[in-house]
Amino acid sequence: MLRIKNNYHPQQALLSIAKIDLAAEPYNPYRTWIMSDTKPTSSIQTALSESFHNGSMANYFLQPEGMMLLGALVMMAVLAIAKGGGGGVKSSRGQLATGRFGGKRELNNAKKVALSQLKEKTRAPVTAWIGEPNSSLFGTDPMYLPDLNRSALVLGAASSGKTFSFINPIGISAIDQGFPILMYDFKFPGQTSLLATYARAKGYHVDILAPGYAESGVLNPITEFIKDATSGLAASQLSEVLNANFKKQGTSQSEDGFFGPSGNQLTKATLLLARTMKYPDLITCAKILSVSNLAERILKKKKEMNPWIFDAFGQFASSASSEKTAASIQSTAQLMFNRFIVPELLSVLCGETTISTTLTGKRMLILGLDQSKRDVLAPLFAALINMIVDKNMAMDRRDPFVLLADEVPTIYIPMLKKWPNEHRSKGFCGVLGVQNITQLEEMYGKIGARNIVGACATRVYLNPQDIETQEWIAKALPEKEVVLKHKNKSVTSGKTTNSFSEEVKTKPLMSAAKIGQMQTGEAIVINPHFATKKEGFYPIHHHFKPSKKYKDLNKWCEEVWESSVRPSFIERSQNRPQITADDLTLRQETVDELFPDSLLKEEDNTDELLSKLL
Repeated sequence: MLRIKNNYHPQQALLSIAKIDLAAEPYNPYRTWIMSDTKPTSSIQTALSESFHNGSMANYFLQPEGMMLLGALVMMAVLAIAKGGGGGVKSSRGQLATGRFGGKRELNNAKKVALSQLKEKTRAPVTAWIGEPNSSLFGTDPMYLPDLNRSALVLGAASSGKTFSFINPIGISAIDQGFPILMYDFKFPGQTSLLATYARAKGYHVDILAPGYAESGVLNPITEFIKDATSGLAASQLSEVLNANFKKQGTSQSEDGFFGPSGNQLTKATLLLARTMKYPDLITCAKILSVSNLAERILKKKKEMNPWIFDAFGQFASSASSEKTAASIQSTAQLMFNRFIVPELLSVLCGETTISTTLTGKRMLILGLDQSKRDVLAPLFAALINMIVDKNMAMDRRDPFVLLADEVPTIYIPMLKKWPNEHRSKGFCGVLGVQNITQLEEMYGKIGARNIVGACATRVYLNPQDIETQEWIAKALPEKEVVLKHKNKSVTSGKTTNSFSEEVKTKPLMSAAKIGQMQTGEAIVINPHFATKKEGFYPIHHHFKPSKKYKDLNKWCEEVWESSVRPSFIERSQNRPQITADDLTLRQETVDELFPDSLLKEEDNTDELLSKLL
């Protein structure tokens, strides 16, 4: 277990050893990491106030120069309040609109709430931050995001800074606090190289499921989530999410065929049956559905079959008399499972599970997507995320649960619109990355997209590079009042008279055109605690400028990922069984034993006997 004694922030401890060669370690590349001689800091709030504890700043302000500076700061604050800036609120009496961007007052209020939440250290509420604590007099505080358990939406186009500027820093702050994390890495190992390396450095146990990659562990979804023949609810959830995603991906047939209620039921029944067999995995599911006249054979095995499993097959078995209907449902179901019959996928989806899906304490599970297999893996990952979150939310939790899901519209998670509202008291912290609102509506529908956005109390709007989304953001912001001054000229009796008039109108706080011109890292950030005494949810116009520490941390983590961390995962996965043609044959033989051809011959013999008697 790696142990790091921090200076005033965990990243400094990392950066101070960036030049150490960790590749020499045989298995644990972090065993030789440094033990700092400086006084350890227990939390971020003590880091922020450390310079005050040692008295250096207090002594400075006792000097004449310090007193002059302090007086100047007080005068500036008084002038700012008098002008209504820095969070001051102008009287709204007679005004058409009072919208404005928040300032230091709102950020300081969020900081106070955040430090209080950090001190409590409970599963809810939860705080995250962007940036590093700075004890310097002229340093910049990080942006604190209290109530992360009310979830966060980060919206921005590619290269807008969505991941680098916001999602990854939030992930780092979660790791700094020791929260368990489930991460969907759409561009594996893009985020993994940073966050997995940093998490390992902070003492985390990290698991990776990345079909097609040598560093992947094994997660058998059938044995992990379906305990026995009575686990009908879990089997239903798996089948429904898989079917819904294949339909969304455009790789399914119509709702009248397999992907209707009867199709979901057949998938559920197949999963339950496979769970009770010698080889409970996806290969067995595919082999079950490859059996000819399956509905008839199931009817013949009614007395021998587990009642729970036969009931699950009931609707499909009743279609045995309609050969065309049964064959249509069965063939399409088989096609869905056959998509997984690829050696590099099966090697991490079959056999004994080596990955823990119970996430507590310093545990991190990464689902890494291979872009070349996206059509198959995206539906599977959606089903796994759905099952893992539900499993962890059903527990009596003591710590929060963080879901980092960048590019979330690439998968369809039916419960995503409900989790932020239903599980915020249990510590669910969803951090969802979206490129634009159109993309979200395409996958989840207009109502579903609206529910997801509305469920996220923290929202980060970067440049979406989509005119509809820009207009949507502009409308979502409050309006401000503008005064238009008009000069009128009139000539009377040869004399020119000038008159002036004012017209009061409202306009968006930021226009759609201006939103489309925001630069990389520039964003509008909204949080419930960006507030004054009377109002909350003030938008903050923020331009994230990555510090040298943060840039160095990213570079260092990428180097260590390639030199030490990734090789350690590959070494850990070397004992992973490889699926061969013999394994497929074994599954086929097991299924043939359960549904032998003799079941159909008995019916043929009976028909022949009846014809002779008649």
